[in-house]
Amino acid sequence: MRNNKGIVFATVLLVFAMAAAAAPKGKKADIIFVAETNVAGTQLKAGDYQVGVEGNVVTFYRNGKEVAKAAVESQDTGQKITSTSVLCDTNSHSLLELRLSGSTSKLVLSGSAA
Repeated sequence: MRNNKGIVFATVLLVFAMAAAAAPKGKKADIIFVAETNVAGTQLKAGDYQVGVEGNVVTFYRNGKEVAKAAVESQDTGQKITSTSVLCDTNSHSLLELRLSGSTSKLVLSGSAA
C-alpha cells in the first residue's frame, strides 16, 4: 500500500511538471473583438481570442490556433491595470494597444513580428 502511494504521488508530480513545461511562458489573456480588427496587417474577425505575450511579441489565438503576431513595446502606465482592454483606431479598425489586467504596462503595437 505504501509503495502504491509513492507511485501515485510520483505520477501526479510528473503530470504537473509536464504541464508546467508545456505551458507557454509570459502573460496570457482572453479578449473579445466586437468588430473586425486589423492586427499588424492581419484582419481578425469579430469574436473571442486568446493573447499570449512573450518578450516583445504578442500572439493571437482563436480556437487554439495561432492567427496573428505583432511586435509590441511595453510602456509603464504608473498604475495597476484592473481590466483587460484594447485601443483601436476608429477609422482603420487597427489595434493600437493592449492593456492586460494585473499588469502595470500597456503594450503598444509597433508592427508585425518577424
